Amino acid sequence: MRAGYTHPLGAHWVVEAGYRWYDQAAADFYSDLFPRADFQNFLARDKELSTFTSHMLSLGATYELPRWAGRS
Repeated sequence: MRAGYTHPLGAHWVVEAGYRWYDQAAADFYSDLFPRADFQNFLARDKELSTFTSHMLSLGATYELPRWAGRS
């Protein structure tokens, strides 16, 4: 899930805020421990397949230079 807000301030400034939430359930064939020898033929131990949750908060500001500032 992702949510964000952008707001102009005056003629040149823009401020932004955002929030991102990610939730992943473990794959059906993921296991950190195997119940018996040679059981890895049916399960995976890759941590990218495990349960994972992430939250991210972002803040930013942008300033647009006046047109005359870019000319030589």
